[in-house]
Amino acid sequence: MARFLEKNNKIILGVLLIALCFSIALVSGIGKGEEALASPGPADPNDPFIVAHITDTHFYPLSYLYNGTDETILKSQLLDRKITSEASFWTNLENIAAMDPLPDYLVISGDLTHNGERKAHIDLANGLRSLQNEIRGLGKHNFQVFVVNGNHDLYNESTYDYSSGVGVKVPNVTRKEMSLIYAGLGFPNMYYDDAVAFYSPDEYSGANSKIGYTQSHTSSNINIVWNFDPESAATDYVQGDLTYIASAEGQYVNFVGLDIPLSNKDEGHVLGATLTQHTKEFLNANKVESAEAFYIGIAHHSIVEHMAYQEEYITDFIVRDPINVADYLADYGMRYVFTGHVHCADIAHRISFNNNQITDIQTSASLTYSAMVRAATFEGSTLDGNVSTQNMYIQNNMLNEVDVTEAYDQGYIKDSTIALLGLEEYFDITTGGDKKINDFQNMTKNIFIDGILEMVDTYLNPSILGTLKGMLSDVLSGVSILSGLGSKVDELVDVLVDEINNKVLEDYEYKGADPILAENKIFGYLRDMVDKILNFDLEGDISIIDYVMYIYQNYSGGTEVSSLDQVPSEYSAVTDTMRSGEFVEQLFGIILDKEEGLYYLIKGLIETPIDISSVSGMTELVPVLGQMIGYKPTSPLSADNIVLGDLALKFLDSPLGATLGLELDLGDKTIMGFLDAILEDYLTDSLYQGVGEIVSNVVEAFYTDSTFDGNTEKTLILLEEGDTYTYTSLGREDIPTIENGKIPSKLTVTFGEDASTQKRFSWLTDRRVTAGTIQYMEKSSGDFDESKVTEVNGETVIYGTTKGLIDVGLYAQLGYTEKARHTVELTGLKAGTEYLYRVGWPERDYWTEVFSFKTAPGGEDAPFEILLISDPQGFTAEAYERVGNLIGAAGSVFDNGYSFIINAGDLVENSRNTTQYGYYLDVLREYMANTTQVVAAGNHDSYYFEMEDKYLPFVSSASVYLDSYNYMLMNYNFSLPDQDTLTGAYYSYDYSGVHFTILNTNDVTAEGISAEQLEWIKADLAGTAKKHKVVVMHKSLYSAGPHTKDADIIAMRAQLGPVFEENGVNIVISGHDHTYSETFYIDSEGQEVTFANNKTDKVGKKGILYVNIGTVGNKYYKYQESEDVPVYTGAELHDPYLANPTFGKLTFDGKNLFYQGFEYDAETDTVSEINPPFRLSTLDIILISVGSAVGAGGVGTGIFFLIKFLKKKKLAA
Repeated sequence: MARFLEKNNKIILGVLLIALCFSIALVSGIGKGEEALASPGPADPNDPFIVAHITDTHFYPLSYLYNGTDETILKSQLLDRKITSEASFWTNLENIAAMDPLPDYLVISGDLTHNGERKAHIDLANGLRSLQNEIRGLGKHNFQVFVVNGNHDLYNESTYDYSSGVGVKVPNVTRKEMSLIYAGLGFPNMYYDDAVAFYSPDEYSGANSKIGYTQSHTSSNINIVWNFDPESAATDYVQGDLTYIASAEGQYVNFVGLDIPLSNKDEGHVLGATLTQHTKEFLNANKVESAEAFYIGIAHHSIVEHMAYQEEYITDFIVRDPINVADYLADYGMRYVFTGHVHCADIAHRISFNNNQITDIQTSASLTYSAMVRAATFEGSTLDGNVSTQNMYIQNNMLNEVDVTEAYDQGYIKDSTIALLGLEEYFDITTGGDKKINDFQNMTKNIFIDGILEMVDTYLNPSILGTLKGMLSDVLSGVSILSGLGSKVDELVDVLVDEINNKVLEDYEYKGADPILAENKIFGYLRDMVDKILNFDLEGDISIIDYVMYIYQNYSGGTEVSSLDQVPSEYSAVTDTMRSGEFVEQLFGIILDKEEGLYYLIKGLIETPIDISSVSGMTELVPVLGQMIGYKPTSPLSADNIVLGDLALKFLDSPLGATLGLELDLGDKTIMGFLDAILEDYLTDSLYQGVGEIVSNVVEAFYTDSTFDGNTEKTLILLEEGDTYTYTSLGREDIPTIENGKIPSKLTVTFGEDASTQKRFSWLTDRRVTAGTIQYMEKSSGDFDESKVTEVNGETVIYGTTKGLIDVGLYAQLGYTEKARHTVELTGLKAGTEYLYRVGWPERDYWTEVFSFKTAPGGEDAPFEILLISDPQGFTAEAYERVGNLIGAAGSVFDNGYSFIINAGDLVENSRNTTQYGYYLDVLREYMANTTQVVAAGNHDSYYFEMEDKYLPFVSSASVYLDSYNYMLMNYNFSLPDQDTLTGAYYSYDYSGVHFTILNTNDVTAEGISAEQLEWIKADLAGTAKKHKVVVMHKSLYSAGPHTKDADIIAMRAQLGPVFEENGVNIVISGHDHTYSETFYIDSEGQEVTFANNKTDKVGKKGILYVNIGTVGNKYYKYQESEDVPVYTGAELHDPYLANPTFGKLTFDGKNLFYQGFEYDAETDTVSEINPPFRLSTLDIILISVGSAVGAGGVGTGIFFLIKFLKKKKLAA
């Protein structure tokens, strides 16, 4: 034996060492409850498996809550659900452990904690590891929990312990700390020695927590790779680093935890999310190379849009650039992704550009209405050995009862608070026994509105002054010139509030019952105004609160109706009222009420003398500041008599204002006069209606949903009606549309250098459409026939551009996107010939419908007619539908159709929101793609793209065009002379016997049109031999609108009038003022020309006719007469605003030009001529002349015979 031991001592020692290590591991695991049994062998990869999903737990430690006697605090923490967050979390874990069958996985998609409190993270992670051990102990040996971070979880500065009744700052968590805290839950395992080193003694032991540190390692059948190096000595990680891929041995499924929230150490808590290039590179490098492999994603933010307008109006609740992100993940192989963030239950699907599918399962928050544990069962199979299919079944396990025994017994929930909020019916309180919420769903639903009102109470309360003072102090301290005021903010704010209460609101009586608000009138005043809004009846007896509650309840619970006709009539009536703009107008009326709205408060604050001399040092400091902004020593600014309106005027006109970038020329207006003018210009019916349309569209998107969102029964999820499987590897039918970017959008046709033989085209698509082609043929050859067409390939360039994320007319937030811009020029066409055409991408057979265009006739005497429009200036699709109605009705005044359309500018409200050009060109596609467009750049079309650093993460490649360019010109392919085109363009063309000159009135200096453009205008007008010359320019030199006295227009009037007269311009067509007017025929000085042809529609030879074409939209301005503008007609169309949309017709009969204006009545869909009193058309004049001649001849003959008769009588006598 001794010999054996001696001979084999190394082997024996090795065996003993392995046994010892195994024993230690086994004992360690069992000591903390970790499942220590060997994993079973690999499963059949097609075996069904269950994924449980919870999200937005917003866990907040019970020990951080207040359990004193202040009912205001107790009420607040119950309403914002902090008090039930820990209880609902533990109840959910119990429900998951009781599921039958047990789940194979649990995924939690972020916002794990209330605001990223370190203790909250630690307590929640220990609870999850405890559940992981428990379920493994119940027989699911490979059960695995995966977590990802939400926006609230990291770098959050709002981490407070409120146990004392006052917020005390506590530590937050970094990305690296999260990777350690959530060890074994998708992140690297942590062992006891490491845990002791990482956690404080209280954290490790679980002081003031339900449990202490609990160890549980990643299941042995799962391999995980991370986008960070666990061995790295880095103190922190960057966005995207917490992304991981977890592959289950023997199964096709792989889980991808996505670190997409933007929260970071520099900015702290950030609401939005992006999928970084850094993350894509990691995913690409670690993709499982298997045809059968697929991925289930876990992400906090939505990946697929769950409702129309989600990206536009709740931007940061979906990943930035969602179309490209969703398509990338779908093409990657991610069939499903579990998300949260929105606190609502919904299931949405997307088919990628390459026809791969992805389904986004968004689950309600664990502590709000519709809280649930969602169970997704996946069943896979193989058909014919090649085609794989998969079904996903969803079941919503609602959270109905929540055990709050601990919270109640420790005094965090009190009977008095329950009674104060009227929640007695939702609590079962047994003395000495369990305490629970018996109907969590209805309780959370009913306290939703109470929570909103509680928030209103918080902000409209004198207690907010402390926060306000801090903000002002930071702002003033950051401005070197004003930094001395930073230390005086507390006194200043208090004095200003007293001055407002005692002077501005001296006679105001608060209408509520709160004694604090009665004493502090400014807060009482604001609260009265907000109450008026909240209690405003939208339709019948439905208030704003009722309406919001209806929307919230249905969207949050995933119980939306599938179509609008299923919406209860009383709520659809509310939406109709909103859509009309009526509600928006009434809302602005409340806010800007001159006796009880913000207007009154602002006016009083601006015009009432304020005394701040009681603030220490102000008596000396104010005169010094006054001198800095222009007050003279002889009449200094005094601290006891400051009129803020006068002070603001001085400041805006001072070098200090210019230094701070706040220079503003108000002309001769006061601050209130300027504000009044702004309100008059912008608060128009078109704004009310446009905002109403946006709000109603978004609201309808909230309460309608055509996809099934799951219910309490296990139900198969299908993408489309008629499907048999949730997923099939056959791929989805390729259905090209404008919406998915495969069919060209924003298609435009413009003249080439020679209008009779050349045409130019432009259109946009998804950036992945790599080429553009036009097919065309002569219409006289018959219907469009692909075998007869000529095909020409165009040029394709990928443009970086912007789109509106939030756009309500007066305000827009922009985001970055990319589009493929395709341009083509056709030459060698036949003059005066109509062609059929279509554009698209032959490689994928993506084509538009067939349209037509017509070349200009040859020669000088071919007749034609033009449709003249201006200023559609909408910002909703509905606005352009109304313009379409007008254009359709306008066709009735053209005997043979119009040859082309001239638009005098302001195509859209905000050209930086390229979506609006989509409305203009796609909603009006049947008109715009079937004719040639001539466009003058308006001031709203003057914006140009500027690349910003914040767009860089979304740039797809180095070949993307990122230089600055004018947004409007991106949508057109004009033939232009060499020029700077950032603000628009000038150009010209000939059509039959008429020369057209298009100006860019954005290209101006203090002297008027820029010198470069002016020289071009002179050369262009002098260089044509055409008999008739027409100028089109957006800003009118002579009009009866609010802009007629603008400095740039006065300068252009003096500059261009002589040029036009000298070069024989006949008529100038303009827009801009949204009023309709026609001048007399006038000379270069604006004086009426004697013997001019003012009373006929024939354009005269003497003088120039200036026509302000009005607007085809519904944004109307007030008619304003001026001694500088000799208007002949137009006043009768206004009262005092333009009453209806207007347009014009320009006719060339082969010899003469004729102009006629028209008015469109939208209610009757009819068009009528604009003929002022005593104005006669040429036809009228001809008829009258003939009639007069005949009549005069008859009378003359009678007189002749009478005279002869009398002569005969006389002679006879």
